[in-house]
Amino acid sequence: MKKSKLSFFRIKITALAGCAVITVIYGILVSLPVFKCKKYQNRISAGQYETMRLRNDENNYRDFIIKYRTQKKELEGILFNDRDVSSFLEEISLIARKSHIKISEMKTRKFKKVEPKNSTSGNSYSGNKPSGNKEDKPLFLAAMPIDIRIEGRFSSIVNFLVFLEGYRQLITLSNVEIRIKKYPLLRCKFTLRLYSLKSGSELKDRR
Repeated sequence: MKKSKLSFFRIKITALAGCAVITVIYGILVSLPVFKCKKYQNRISAGQYETMRLRNDENNYRDFIIKYRTQKKELEGILFNDRDVSSFLEEISLIARKSHIKISEMKTRKFKKVEPKNSTSGNSYSGNKPSGNKEDKPLFLAAMPIDIRIEGRFSSIVNFLVFLEGYRQLITLSNVEIRIKKYPLLRCKFTLRLYSLKSGSELKDRR
């Protein structure tokens, strides 16, 4: 009887130990897929974040390109190209005649790169575009001085200068001097500057 009770006790202990082992193994088997799932979820989340970051960078770059092209177009609209210069000289000659102004001298000089004040780089404007062909060269803001001497009445000279200052394209007047020739006629001299975008090679060739 004692022997049978001892055998039953051993069987019970063995059964309980087996159940405990099975429970542990089952827990490991269940938790292992969960761990792998979380690991993959973290990878997916990191990939989604990187994708969103790349999309934001792409949108920012696209906005920059649009803004650059818009500003470049606006800038080119107020600057002179080579054909505009000859047309401008013809136009002011015509306006001078209509305003009873005599142009006694009109001396054009070569385009020169604008050197801004308090700048160490020496570049006033650089329209750097991605290089890839001969047309994609850095552009610099350049000015062409024109020394002009005119004669006329005071009101005619003032109206002529006002016309120049309000011109649709970018020009500046400097060194304006007015002297009496023989009343009521006056003499006026000034320096007029036209602005354009030029490449480094163009500025070098014009020296």
